[in-house]
Amino acid sequence: MLTNVREVKHYDDEQQAHFLTFSCFHQLPLLSKERTCRWFVRAIEKARIKYQFHLWAWVAMPDHAHMVIWPTLPKTRMKDVLHSIKGFVGRRAMHYLRLRAPIFMEKLTLVVAGKVEYHFWQDGPGHDRNLEDAPAIHESIRYTHENPLKAGLVARVEDWEYSSARAWAGDANPILRIDFDSVPRWVQ
Repeated sequence: MLTNVREVKHYDDEQQAHFLTFSCFHQLPLLSKERTCRWFVRAIEKARIKYQFHLWAWVAMPDHAHMVIWPTLPKTRMKDVLHSIKGFVGRRAMHYLRLRAPIFMEKLTLVVAGKVEYHFWQDGPGHDRNLEDAPAIHESIRYTHENPLKAGLVARVEDWEYSSARAWAGDANPILRIDFDSVPRWVQ
């Protein structure tokens, strides 16, 4: 049976950073609730410990998310990192919706080979781009932080709560710690 799931090739080259993008099912605003964003933050922390990557930037938008990370362990596979984060959030969200908003589950339905499945995230691994140099890394960080601004959700990037923009602006108590010391320096 043919599906329209894209196969994305991950190039898990050691010592290269990654710009990751993954979307909610049918671009639904499933990350628009505080509880879901908090699950996302917890998922990043859990994956960060398990896969030992440095976190340089992140944002949870209503319908998608971005991360800029640098794996520190050899043989770290991005598909495993993404699976860990997406699985953690998806399981909690589905459990919550089944109990408190079962009618909403219809929007998350996909029939595959005659079997009904429920999806929080869009099928597939999302988008993964290797970042080979400091300009590409800093451009990806800037792009990540500007997402809420470009979407018209805030007046300043640091106004978006579920983003690393506040940490980059000097917030002493960010939601997630950013590994500033390992970010390659770049002078424009």
